[in-house]
Amino acid sequence: MVLFFANHEVEIRGKRLTTLMPAIAQFHLNSLRSLPAKYEPQSTGAEPFIVHLAVRPMTPPPSTGIASSD
Repeated sequence: MVLFFANHEVEIRGKRLTTLMPAIAQFHLNSLRSLPAKYEPQSTGAEPFIVHLAVRPMTPPPSTGIASSD
């Protein structure tokens, strides 16, 4: 699943991710986290299970016009 925001793209890989769609659509999701696949057997089998989560910028951040001290 890939979610697109104004400045970021969020890639989510796992199982049963479609169950997250209503919460995402209604902005009721506060956070997501991934777990190693070895923990999936401990889940109920009905809930979503995320094994990979990546957040990437869509565009370079705008220049602030302030010089860096680096």
